[in-house]
Amino acid sequence: MPEARRRGHGTALYDAAITALRERNALAATGGVKESMTDGVEFFKKRGWVEVRRDWESRLAVAGFDFAKFASARERMTNENVRITTLAEERRRDADADRKAYELVDEVRKDVPATDPATPETFEEWRERWVDSPTFMPEAFFIGIDRDGRWLGMSNLERQLDDPSFVWQGLTGVRRDARGRGVAMAVKLRTVEYAQGMGVDHIKTWNAQTNRPMLSINEAMGFEKQPAWIAIELKLRG
Repeated sequence: MPEARRRGHGTALYDAAITALRERNALAATGGVKESMTDGVEFFKKRGWVEVRRDWESRLAVAGFDFAKFASARERMTNENVRITTLAEERRRDADADRKAYELVDEVRKDVPATDPATPETFEEWRERWVDSPTFMPEAFFIGIDRDGRWLGMSNLERQLDDPSFVWQGLTGVRRDARGRGVAMAVKLRTVEYAQGMGVDHIKTWNAQTNRPMLSINEAMGFEKQPAWIAIELKLRG
């Protein structure tokens, strides 16, 4: 708490945590601090932590969103022979819909900027983490599918359980060989439309500062960046 700072409490807790990690022979410790929290940034910097990545939280107010500015996005999907649908709709017509969703997510998440490579995940693990989560909304899991039935890209919303004023945008991604065709923009626009129907005030999402293609889409749509979170690391042994 702000009124209890500068009295050694944080240092004592920090030292205890690092001691516990060293006793377990840990390779490294990772953490995060918001760039606007200058005291916290300085605290870790003095103790040898290094920055490994920065991520922006961005917010989009959904009321009054100007869909007319993006009228060509829907036309482009028609020209590309790509239909935009949802996982809920596909489940009604395709018994393998969940597995196709898993395969798409499994591919596109490998390109999400991260400090470590994406950990392999089985279909059962994915179902437990995604489908069985109380935040999961198959009706807000938008997919771009080509005329051959191939799932090209997706963008989903995740219910916020504690604060109904906003909704999270989960993962937006497109297969590498299908990029540059407007699929990401088309599915993200559908999430805004859905969020309006939910009655939320805004959408929140996260983006790595290095992910320029996705940041460009968000900027064009009007997402406003918040102070960045800095991912930090302390190496404990070689």
